[in-house]
Amino acid sequence: MENTKFATLFNPRDVGILDNVATNLLRGRVSTDEISAELYKLDVYGPGSFFKSHVDTPRSPDMFGSLVIVLPTKHEGGSLAFRHEQRAWNFDSAAMIGQDSKVVYTAFLGDVEHEVLPVVSGYRVTLTYNLYTRKRTGLPPPINMREYPGLSQMRIGLLTLLKDASFLPEGGFLGWGLSHYYVPPSAVGYQRET
Repeated sequence: MENTKFATLFNPRDVGILDNVATNLLRGRVSTDEISAELYKLDVYGPGSFFKSHVDTPRSPDMFGSLVIVLPTKHEGGSLAFRHEQRAWNFDSAAMIGQDSKVVYTAFLGDVEHEVLPVVSGYRVTLTYNLYTRKRTGLPPPINMREYPGLSQMRIGLLTLLKDASFLPEGGFLGWGLSHYYVPPSAVGYQRET
């Protein structure tokens, strides 16, 4: 299912997955880049479902791999089988999840051939993210509007209001209540009261 057809608040950066991916998948590569993950799709594989062997098509020159998050749904089969340069290995999410309710994941580079083996029973539910590199700026990563559909709805609503001549016809102010202290430390003349 395309990422425009569903919503999730799960963010792999927030739970440390991207740090782990950077450490392990890009091991030994000295880089000034950082990685970001863009939600690509949700897949549900039921009994008999599989996906033929393939190599992912890069979506941009910055895309270097994929991240597959397997949600804690009980299933048998559905292993992700990998092949690259005369090596082969499997990621058996069913065995890793077992009886526990835990999320498991795997990440791989874009040139790795992979396939989903047939699911025997239950449902294998995954979120797939495309992995990208970008230059480190010291700034937080930009908000991916596709991951937070509520922001897009808010933007549309605000634009609709601003185009309406009857909305604040004399001018005015708009404000948002925030939960945290957001003033940048570099603000000129700013002194935080203690």
